[in-house]
Amino acid sequence: MRADIGKLRRALGSPKPPKEITQEPYEGNSSHLRRLARGDWRKTLPTSDDLFDYIEDINYVEVIQPDLFRYLLPVLLEMWRQDLMRETLDGDGNVEWFYNGLVRRRTVKKVLGDKADQAVGDFMSDAILDRIDNGKQLSHETRSVSPYVWIGALASFGVMYPAVDTLWREWWRTETQGQARALLQYASELLYEFDN
Repeated sequence: MRADIGKLRRALGSPKPPKEITQEPYEGNSSHLRRLARGDWRKTLPTSDDLFDYIEDINYVEVIQPDLFRYLLPVLLEMWRQDLMRETLDGDGNVEWFYNGLVRRRTVKKVLGDKADQAVGDFMSDAILDRIDNGKQLSHETRSVSPYVWIGALASFGVMYPAVDTLWREWWRTETQGQARALLQYASELLYEFDN
């Protein structure tokens, strides 16, 4: 597996929870911020509701608390990775809003700087390649495990980061069976309309 959340945490300076919450919450209730700042999220993820409330903060609050964001960014990216790999389906709505928050405001670069932005781009690229490599079949009965998941992630990644060409070149070398299957799936997505 390429996508290593521990490596990402180290690239972000092994962030610790902030000692104090200074960020205003979007909905006026900061209880989710306090719960998120108290947790040790290296082994488990917070509740989907708390993550959604924080993702709303990222989308709509004017000033994001940098140390809280640095601490929670690996948590959010692990939620995204688990959704991408279909290890859990709890984060579906959260993932859409998470993309939106990252894209609309270039949040990582703006709040944490270029090095953090590069580390996040690398992690996301690696996770997409992991998902592609894990493809075991060409077609799927249900949409939730279909190529739509990683193709959507690839498209969103392309909007956020200029590194799609690097991911693309590695993928199109077709060094794994999953990469070969993904090539056919991607081409078929361009040629055929989904009929359900």
